[in-house]
Amino acid sequence: MSTTIGGTAITVPNSNLTAQQAGTKWLSYMSTAGFVNKNFSAKSYQQYGKGVYLRDILFGKGREGGVPAQELQCVENQSDIRPIKIKTAIAVGSEGEAITIVLHADNYEGSGAAAVHQVRLRDTILIPARYLAEGQNLDAKYTVTAYAASATLPNDTLTCLPVNVLTDIDTEIPIGTILTVGHNMYAVGEGQPVGKINFPVTFSYTSGLLKETVGMEGEVLSTKMDLPEYNGSRYLINQLTAEAERRLELQEDDLLLNGQRNSNTALVATSQVTGDSNALKSCDGLISLMDQYSMNDFYSDSFGLEHLDNIIDGFISQGTPTSEIAAYVGHGLSKDVSDIMKDYFQAYSGGSDLYDSMKEKLGVSPTTLNHRYVNFYFQQLASFSNPGTVGQIEDGEYVYQHPNMGMFMADSPITVAKFGEESNASIPNLGIGYVGYNGETRGKVMRRRLGMNGVYDNIDVTTDVDGYWLYWLSSPMLYGGAWNQKYLIRKSKSV
Repeated sequence: MSTTIGGTAITVPNSNLTAQQAGTKWLSYMSTAGFVNKNFSAKSYQQYGKGVYLRDILFGKGREGGVPAQELQCVENQSDIRPIKIKTAIAVGSEGEAITIVLHADNYEGSGAAAVHQVRLRDTILIPARYLAEGQNLDAKYTVTAYAASATLPNDTLTCLPVNVLTDIDTEIPIGTILTVGHNMYAVGEGQPVGKINFPVTFSYTSGLLKETVGMEGEVLSTKMDLPEYNGSRYLINQLTAEAERRLELQEDDLLLNGQRNSNTALVATSQVTGDSNALKSCDGLISLMDQYSMNDFYSDSFGLEHLDNIIDGFISQGTPTSEIAAYVGHGLSKDVSDIMKDYFQAYSGGSDLYDSMKEKLGVSPTTLNHRYVNFYFQQLASFSNPGTVGQIEDGEYVYQHPNMGMFMADSPITVAKFGEESNASIPNLGIGYVGYNGETRGKVMRRRLGMNGVYDNIDVTTDVDGYWLYWLSSPMLYGGAWNQKYLIRKSKSV
């Protein structure tokens, strides 16, 4: 069921946890529609931060949905074709001679006798021409003809014969060299190879639990204010309620950006429902996840063209050459980019579904920079620059790393092997999940503790205190995928 307030469409919450509890997205929509008194709305935003936040970007792109209360598992299949890293040097040999390749432990998944790698008998390995004899300028194919096991890893010693009998390695191939594994070779009448081993990677995501409260004495209703009606009920919206909701939104933004999963067993509390000892709930935010799983880079003085080259090369190295990259940056890094490459910037002119929705819902659009046939969509985030949070300056230097930080990603949907209970699922590159299934949501849930009449269906006073309380609760998580296809760059630390 939908209605409008101030011309903006409102969707009625699907369900309530109890008779006195309801989702309160309507409050945000009222603010958006300009229904809330402008005088205190402006004051609230001045105090608690303006601009576009990470949370706003994900909402603007429609990246929100329900997730289960338990830990969410996301399984991604990695590339079926992987290069190999060699453990020992490949010695200089004679023309047409077999070589021995010993695989590094990095090529394996598992440990001990159960460890496995992807190289199969009859696979070909490409030896770079730089290690071949004078006059041999073509990279040389060698075929794996036999396995042998070392004392530590199974099948790690490969015997390989050159496809071209004239191939001659006359320069030692050093330890740690990366070599390409290519096609296999079979003769007529032979049987089939064993199946190719795929190494899926599992990411797990947890949810946080955030709360906010505002309380008012009964006489607040005697103060001149608007009491808007919505679906036949009157609602109390004043400066206190608007600021409380804004604080909860900023808590969500901080959790989604800076959150860290709680691994401290001392951070617990006693449940007032069951009496059990429960861990305080938190989740990994975007910075924590990218620091663990994504490409990471640092710059010393300023961000420049060479760093964009590194980013493009990084995406190519992960097998994801792309023509569109989202760039979420702090104002320090944004200034560097603008100063160095201002002649190349242009206004966003549309044509990308990723940003058309953001422009429509948030009223903002990124600045576009084309470099090496790649469009970078730069969006400065208030999450990185709010002086009330991580944008503080001390002795002329930023206290936190955020203003000089940039996050680069190919921001398009991806398909994963498993997402929760769903197989071959298409999920956002980044998304917000609110705990809630079966039509329920715990995204900005509001509870009323009744103490005044005349509001919310004219319910009479139900407590002995002439007061009124609003409790907000939110249980969000940040999830995503293709973490190896994201790039985090920060300014080098200095004290």
